[in-house]
Amino acid sequence: HCPHPDPHPLGGGARNPCLMEEAELEGPTVETEGLVEEAELEGPAVETEGLVEKAGLEGPTVVNEGLVEEAGLEGPTVETAGLLEKAGLEGPTVVNEGLVEEAGLEGPTVETAGLLEKAGLEGPAVETAGLVEEAGLEGPTVETAGLLEKAGLEGPLEEAGLEGPTVVNEGLVEEAELEGSAVETEGLVEEAGLEGPTVVNEGLVEEAELEGPTVVNEGLVEEAGLEGPTVVNEGLVEEAELEGPAVETEGLVEKAGLEGPVEEAGLEGPTVVNEGLVEEAGLEGPTVVNEGLVEEAGLEGPTVETAGLLEKAGLEGPAVETAGLVEEAGLEGPTVETAGLLEKAGLEGPVEEAGLEGPTVVNEGLVEEAELEGPVVETEGLVEEAGLEGPTVVNEGLVEEAGLEGPAVETAGLLEKAGLEGPVEEAGLEGPTVVNEGLVEEAELEGSAVETKGLVEEAGLEGPTVVNEGLVEEAELEGPTVVNEGLVEEAGLEGPTVVNEGLVEEAELEGPAVETEGLVEEAGLEGPVEEAGLEGPTVVNEGLVEEAGLEGPTVVNEGLVEEAGLEGPTVETAGLLEKAGLEGPAVETAGLVEEAGLEGPTVETAGLLEKAGLEGPVEEAGLEGPTVVNEGLVEEAELEGPVVETEGLVEEAGLEGPTVVNEGLVEEAGLEGPAVETAGLLEKAGLEGPVEEAGLEGPTVVNEGLVEEAELEGSAVETEGLVEEAGLEGPTVVNEGLVEEAELEGPTVVNEGLVEEAELEGPAVETEGLVEKAGLEGPVEEAGLEGPTVVNEGLVEEAELEGPAVETEGLVEEAGLEGPTVVNEGLVEEAELEGPAVDTEGLVEKAGLEDLVEEAGLEGPTVVNEGLVEEAELEGPAVETEGLVEKAGLEGPTVVNKGLVEEAGLEGPTVVNEGLVEEAGLEGPAVETAGLLEKAGLEGRVEEAGLEGPAVVNEGLVEEAELEGPAVETEGLVEEAGLESPTMVNEGLVEEAELEGPTVVNEGLVEEAGLEGPTVVNEGLVEEAGLEGPTVVNEGLVEEAGLEGPAVETAGLLEKVGLESPAVEAEGLVEEAGEIHLPKKGNSYS
Repeated sequence: HCPHPDPHPLGGGARNPCLMEEAELEGPTVETEGLVEEAELEGPAVETEGLVEKAGLEGPTVVNEGLVEEAGLEGPTVETAGLLEKAGLEGPTVVNEGLVEEAGLEGPTVETAGLLEKAGLEGPAVETAGLVEEAGLEGPTVETAGLLEKAGLEGPLEEAGLEGPTVVNEGLVEEAELEGSAVETEGLVEEAGLEGPTVVNEGLVEEAELEGPTVVNEGLVEEAGLEGPTVVNEGLVEEAELEGPAVETEGLVEKAGLEGPVEEAGLEGPTVVNEGLVEEAGLEGPTVVNEGLVEEAGLEGPTVETAGLLEKAGLEGPAVETAGLVEEAGLEGPTVETAGLLEKAGLEGPVEEAGLEGPTVVNEGLVEEAELEGPVVETEGLVEEAGLEGPTVVNEGLVEEAGLEGPAVETAGLLEKAGLEGPVEEAGLEGPTVVNEGLVEEAELEGSAVETKGLVEEAGLEGPTVVNEGLVEEAELEGPTVVNEGLVEEAGLEGPTVVNEGLVEEAELEGPAVETEGLVEEAGLEGPVEEAGLEGPTVVNEGLVEEAGLEGPTVVNEGLVEEAGLEGPTVETAGLLEKAGLEGPAVETAGLVEEAGLEGPTVETAGLLEKAGLEGPVEEAGLEGPTVVNEGLVEEAELEGPVVETEGLVEEAGLEGPTVVNEGLVEEAGLEGPAVETAGLLEKAGLEGPVEEAGLEGPTVVNEGLVEEAELEGSAVETEGLVEEAGLEGPTVVNEGLVEEAELEGPTVVNEGLVEEAELEGPAVETEGLVEKAGLEGPVEEAGLEGPTVVNEGLVEEAELEGPAVETEGLVEEAGLEGPTVVNEGLVEEAELEGPAVDTEGLVEKAGLEDLVEEAGLEGPTVVNEGLVEEAELEGPAVETEGLVEKAGLEGPTVVNKGLVEEAGLEGPTVVNEGLVEEAGLEGPAVETAGLLEKAGLEGRVEEAGLEGPAVVNEGLVEEAELEGPAVETEGLVEEAGLESPTMVNEGLVEEAELEGPTVVNEGLVEEAGLEGPTVVNEGLVEEAGLEGPTVVNEGLVEEAGLEGPAVETAGLLEKVGLESPAVEAEGLVEEAGEIHLPKKGNSYS
């Protein structure tokens, strides 16, 4: 069955009726979230999140999240939320949410009231009252409050001498032949023929042919021969030879002699960096860092941050911040930030005076070094650093080298140096180690150790190595390897191995290494982990110990350890590491890895490996073997030029100047003055507008990267990057970051980044970043809840619960539960369960559910998603999507993908793709591939398996198998195996092993073992056991059992049963199920 949509209204052609048709590819293959779409494409293929539309496009194709409209377009293609509008446009195309107006416009296009007004305007268009008027602007165009403001603005944007700027919508880029610089906002790119640095968004890379070094940020590799210092923000690297200071607000970098919020201090060239942009300058003095901002200044005195801006002044001493003002303190000692203020003077308290001449203040994320003569002190989010002679102090995100003579300890958020007499007694360490949240101080280091959020850089590096969240700057280390979240820098370490969240530093340990709650204990432990006398290095992941006598380098993917003495590059396909001695780069097609023997560099764009000498964004680098980087994998390559990486893409290029990468686009820019970001636009110049004076009477809201101060009378709530303060009357739920108690009259909903208060009468639902309150009649029925509260990732619906509390990642909803408590990653809510509890991917669901989870008193099963627990008196099975639980009295099974749930009393299964719902009265099981529902005897990617049981579908991958037993599924992989005993799988990888016993997988690791029995893993401990049968692990305990059959976990205890067939859990008992086939969840059968 292949639905045939009508041709596109604008003549874009019919969509490909069957995206998963087999094809012998002559051209590139497009890969969508875990699937490979083959196509005999002559040109590039566009990919949307979940669908692959092939097209012999002659020009670039822009794709939106959702659908792909094929088009043999001669020009660029524009996509709106769901359709691909093709057009041989001569000018830029503007896209509105939902419609695409094609236009061979000579000038810009304006969107009004949901329609695209196209016009051959010679200048930018202004939108007023639903009309589009030509503005014939000579200068840049700014969008404010939904209007396009033309001309040489006197306010936020100074005229850039642009002849016709381009406006870009989130996800689309309208290029323009700008004569001036291009600014980028969150998802928008104003581009121009910049003569200076290039700004890059997370996703695309503007090549700059850099001649110098490379700066690496979270997911980006920026190579550049910078003449001045380079500042790296979380995700961006911007080099700039600014003449004036630069300020960033809310993700924008506005450079210029500002007259407004940031007064010019006669800086020779300070740079401000926010999460998203970095304006660098050849600063002569220290740099101050705010959460995501870096203000470099050749200041003679310190810099203070007020209201999210850096107030710089030629102060002779440190600055004190009070009531939104910056007063010179002429301090002689170091400066400390307490309660949001800079306290001056030689402190007698936690931070002793270091005799600093000019202390530097550092906020979460950046560390500005200063030529301090004393030690470095770290407070939660601040780092006072000095020219330490000893160890290195590390703040969350950066590494400051130091060289303390004694060990360093972190107490109450401060780094205390020297022979401490307090919490950590001096160990007489030769090279003290700095300990941060969750790490142990290692000793016997030949060099100092640096730790970032969960990382330990150990070694006598000749040159310091800076590690940011996501990438590792190599420093030609002679010593150990530094591991950051997502990458592994290998090295011939002489000392112990440190493990970060998901990565492993190899070490030639004599004994096994154990990780417990964020710590890495190395040695021949006598406790929880028995010594294994391992000859090779031990890899430790969050909660697992992987033994391995690796001969070659080890590559670690997010949570996986793939051993490989590969001679050639390693390719990751569908969450597995395919190793191959390929001579050239490997291309992934249809789940296979084919050698591509490409002569030029290979670029991954929109999930595709494009081979050849590209003429577009990525110029050929004459690479003999391009490097492909996927989220969590690194393909090494002998590149002659620098490599730029965005989240999931690797654009290689011999850039000449520095390139900055922002989330999604690459914009080059070379502003002469500072830039400011407001409301998603880059405003450059002395702003009088977007940022009004502060002296606020009410609370201040802080966005990711901006800080509004306010003299609040009530409490403040913080979500990820936002601080919402208010005198709440009811309880306040806080997301990742802060917890402010309050007594709300109604529930407070917290979305990722916002706090929405609401006196809801019924439950609140979150849908794609919005909080909808009301007595819903649809997916979430009103429940004026007497029971549990539903929590989604980033949203918390509080209620005066009489029932259990649910915790999701970062939120904790507590309640005096009468029933079971569901616990997610991080918290444990006790509960006196009357029946058995089931644990599925971080949740503990009680009940003897009969379907997904054997029915427990419920009329229908309860589905638990990662971070969401939806109770429902369903008559039939419930389908689950990422964050939603859709109940339906389906007569057949329902397959759900992350994104949408279509309820239907379908006679057959319903498959849901992210954003689409394909109904199908399939007689057999349905498989999802590439966002489409493939039913029954598939001829394509998924061949008919005449499966006796249902097919297992994982996120984006379908593993067909005539399995005699159940198939295990990890997030992104379906590992099929006729295992003699069950195999536990973790999120990410399935390690196949012809084990005599089961394989246990912990979150992020697969422990292979020729164990006679299974290995049990607890979150943080590894219990080895020569069990004859599988072992079940409860969160926190390890129950060994020489079970002959599978074990079941009930109510936090291990019920062992020598069942010959899978076990059914019901009413707290384990009954043999005989012949029935049930999906496996870990080592227990649901």
